[in-house]
Amino acid sequence: IKAIASKSDYARALGLGLRNGVSGPIGAGVSLDDKDPDRPTIAVFQSGLGMPDRDYYLKTDPAIASTRKAYADYVAQLLSLTGEPDAAARAQAIVDFETKLAQVHWTRIDSRDSDKIYNVWTRADFEAKAPGLDWNAFLGAASLNNDNHYLVAQPSAITGSAKLIAQTLKTANPSVPVMTVDADLAAEDAALRKTYLGTDNYLMGKKIGEYIKKAKPKGGKICTIEGNPGADNILRR
Repeated sequence: IKAIASKSDYARALGLGLRNGVSGPIGAGVSLDDKDPDRPTIAVFQSGLGMPDRDYYLKTDPAIASTRKAYADYVAQLLSLTGEPDAAARAQAIVDFETKLAQVHWTRIDSRDSDKIYNVWTRADFEAKAPGLDWNAFLGAASLNNDNHYLVAQPSAITGSAKLIAQTLKTANPSVPVMTVDADLAAEDAALRKTYLGTDNYLMGKKIGEYIKKAKPKGGKICTIEGNPGADNILRR
């Protein structure tokens, strides 16, 4: 991360993280077309908030304000654990960025509207409708660049997020350290983050296997629900 020297480097790092299950300001992944379920496609959607949704950043009632303060303190604590100086100031900068991101995000209600979130974009539409992010670097690093049919769930949020990224990169120091939580980068990419905090996913998978064996000693059917099938934590488990 500290080697990032350009907008393209940043976009590439976002895509690489996405491929390994680490989300950034814009999310994407392989999905099915809601109106043509036999057709695999690529979904692109708003992302990047550490708290559940935009309301946690924008509402002003005391309970939400208290949660927001606790979140900033938590981010500062995580940065302190990595040995980074000025943890409180860095944490506030992160929360400030996420607040700006929340301002362009759709509400949960709008994001549940199946008609509103069905928006087909071609590959060229990203540069035309959402300038500011190097889409070729981002989608290429995420291995999602070889299609011409994308479903964009919240178009205005994607446009606003790309614009915010471009504005922020003009003023922000791109050497902010990154710590992955729960889902780590693949071993060959681990140098891109400073540290990892989370479960020993291989050991967790082993323990789950032992539990299933004990629960069903004679065998049987089980159901597993997974997230990104290419994510490091899923593969290890």
